[in-house]
Amino acid sequence: MILPAIALSFELWLAGTFPLKQGVLLMGTFQGVAGIGEGLITVVVFGAIITARPDIVQEESHKK
Repeated sequence: MILPAIALSFELWLAGTFPLKQGVLLMGTFQGVAGIGEGLITVVVFGAIITARPDIVQEESHKK
């Protein structure tokens, strides 16, 4: 999501509504922090699922 946020910064700059340097810095920082937060939430939820229902994520062996 960082690349679309930076692309939006360029679009806002081209439209003359926001300075490029500030836009790239703010959008990139916000999306970077949001991405880290989403990753942490995913790890916590996946860990809870493994603890509560390990059968859901258990890998099946493909024996013939």
